[in-house]
Amino acid sequence: ARYRGKGTDLSKVSQFQNSPEDTGSTAVQIARLSARVIQLTEHLKVHKKVQCHAFTGGITKDDYATQRGLLSILGQRTSLLKYLYNTDRAKYQEVVSELGIRDKLSMLI
Repeated sequence: ARYRGKGTDLSKVSQFQNSPEDTGSTAVQIARLSARVIQLTEHLKVHKKVQCHAFTGGITKDDYATQRGLLSILGQRTSLLKYLYNTDRAKYQEVVSELGIRDKLSMLI
């Protein structure tokens, strides 16, 4: 099942849009991915463990699909942040401060 965007708070996305139709600029993509990261993190806080099938003896395991999706989204967001850092440092600083993302890239230099 593919993610359809329901339940994600996209309220911060509009402040990074260049026009109302803008969905592809780097800052907007980072804002959308950040909203998804927040949603998945909240999901993992609520659904920490999932019961396995009866034949496993009731052993619990983590919600691996959500964890895997979260790691994938974090990787995409990191790539976009690196691109934005290399092309427009002022916009990078604005996005990082507005979205509350830890700024690892400027510490490396």
